[in-house]
Amino acid sequence: MKTTLILSALALTLTALPVAAQDLVLPSGPPRNAAEQRLQDRVDAQIQINRERGFYSPGEIRRQERYERRQRAERRWEREERRRWEREERRRDRW
Repeated sequence: MKTTLILSALALTLTALPVAAQDLVLPSGPPRNAAEQRLQDRVDAQIQINRERGFYSPGEIRRQERYERRQRAERRWEREERRRWEREERRRDRW
């Protein structure tokens, strides 16, 4: 009995999720409240920033984000390597 109730509740929850998620994240019409308006403003601002940077398609944006992440990781690695090297130098100077 408990298993049946749990499974039916789970089934109802899973079938209701896509509609709720679509209503919250992807409003199809004009914003209905202040939260949706703020979300839409943030999306519009990001689109404008991307256009100013010269990116018009999502693929270009993803490629640029990957490139920037790789560059940041490379700079971080170089920084850490330099710190390690300086630490080793200080240790050698002490002895």
